[in-house]
Amino acid sequence: MSREQIRLNQEREKVQQQEKVSFSEFDDWTRRAHEAQESQLTLSHALTGLENEERELQGQLRQREAELETFQKDKELCLVNRREVMSSHESWKQKEIHLRDAFVMIENHEKLDQERLLFLDEGKKRLSERDGELRQEEQQAVQLRGILEKELQDVSVEIELIRKDKTEQESRLADYRREMEQRNLEIKSNQERQHGLEMRIKDFEFEEKSFIERLEQKYRVAFAEVVAPAEMLHEDLAVLDEKINDLQKRVDQLGTVNLLAIEEYDELKQRFDFLAGQKKDLEDSREQLLEAIRKINRTTKQLFEDTFQNVQKQFSEYYKILFSGGEAKLILLDEAHPLDSGVDIVVRPPGKKLQHISLLSGGEKALTAVALIFALFSIKPSPFCLLDEVDAPLDEANVDRFIKVTQSFIKLSQFIIITHNRKTIAMGNALYGVTMQEAGVSKIVSVRVASDLPDLTPTKKAPSAGTVPV
Repeated sequence: MSREQIRLNQEREKVQQQEKVSFSEFDDWTRRAHEAQESQLTLSHALTGLENEERELQGQLRQREAELETFQKDKELCLVNRREVMSSHESWKQKEIHLRDAFVMIENHEKLDQERLLFLDEGKKRLSERDGELRQEEQQAVQLRGILEKELQDVSVEIELIRKDKTEQESRLADYRREMEQRNLEIKSNQERQHGLEMRIKDFEFEEKSFIERLEQKYRVAFAEVVAPAEMLHEDLAVLDEKINDLQKRVDQLGTVNLLAIEEYDELKQRFDFLAGQKKDLEDSREQLLEAIRKINRTTKQLFEDTFQNVQKQFSEYYKILFSGGEAKLILLDEAHPLDSGVDIVVRPPGKKLQHISLLSGGEKALTAVALIFALFSIKPSPFCLLDEVDAPLDEANVDRFIKVTQSFIKLSQFIIITHNRKTIAMGNALYGVTMQEAGVSKIVSVRVASDLPDLTPTKKAPSAGTVPV
C-alpha cells in the first residue's frame, strides 16, 4: 500500500473510532433524557393527590414538556452533528460542550424540582397548621355561643316562670283578699249582732231591776214576799213568753256563729303577709332587671355614640384623602334613639354641593364606600379584608390614592383584592389568577412577589383576573 492509502485507512479508523464514541455518548444522552422524562412522570404521579400542588405542577409539566421538545431537537441536532463530526473534529467538540451544558441544565432543573417539592411540603404543613388553628378557634366560638344562648334561654325561661308565678300569686292574693273581706264582713256583722243581744239583755236586766225597785218603793214590800194573784201571774207569764219568743226569733235570724273565724282570719293574714313578701321580692327582682337593662342600654348607647363620633371623624379624614378635599358626614336618622336608628351618608365632593350618596357617580360611590371601610378599620381593624373590584370604576389618579391608603393598613390587616387593574396588581405580595389555556378548562396560577421562595408558575401568560393578597 502507498502511504496515502495507509494514512486514509488510519484516518478512516480514527473517524470510525470517533463515530463509536459519538454513538456511545449519544446513547448516554438518550438514556439521561429518558431518565429525566421518567423522573418528571414520577413527580407528576406523586403530586396528583394534592389538588393545589397539581395545578401548580401542571405549569411545570408543560415547561418540562417544552424542555423535552428542546431535548428532542437537541437529539436531532446531535445526529446532524454526528455526521458533521466525520468531516470536522472541532465541530464535534463544540457539540460535546453543548451536550454537557444540557446535562448541567437537567441537573439544575432536578434541583429546582426538589426545592419546589420542599416548598410545597412546607406550604402544605403551614396550611394544615393554620387550618387546625382556625378549626380550634371556630369550635371555641361555637362553644361560647352555645353557652351564651343556653344562659340566655335559661334566663328567659326563669323570667317567664317568675312572670307566671307572679300572675298566679297575684290572682291568689286577690282571691284571699276577697275572701278575707267577706269573712271580715261576716265577723263584723256577728259582732254587731252579739253586741245588740248583750245590750238587750242588759236592758232587760235593768228594766227588771227598776221594776222591782218601783214595786218595793210603791208598795213598801219586798218583792220576794209578794205573792201575786193567779190572774196577774198568768198575765205576766204571757208577756214574758211573748218577749222570749221574739228574742228567740231574733237569735235564729242571726244564724250559726263561726267560732273559728278568728283562727281562720289569723291564717289568712299570715298567708297574705307571705304572698305580699313574695310579691315584694318579685317587684324588687323586676326592678333590678329593669335597672340592669337600663344600665346596659346606657352603656351601649354611650359606646355607640363614642364609636360613631370616632368613625365619623375618621370617615371625614379618609374622604378628604381619597378625594383630595371635599366633605363627608354620617347622620343618624333618629338621634333620640341611636341604637335603633339608621345611618345616612351625605358628602360634598370637591367643587360640588352637598348631596346624598345616591346622587354620586359610580367611582365616587366606590371611593366613599372605601373611605367608610377604612374609617371602621382605623377604629377596630379586622384580620382580613376582601375587596371585590372596588377600583374598577376609578381612574388612574384615584387608583393611586386608593393604593396609597391601602398600603397604610397592610400592617394591621391582610387584604385580598379582586382586580384587573395593573397598578393594584403591582401592589400585591402574591398574585393568584385564573386562565383558560384549553377551551372549557380553567386553571389557577400563582406568583409570589418580593419573596425568597422560588417562583412556582410561569409568567409567559398574564391571568385574566387576579386576587392580590397584600
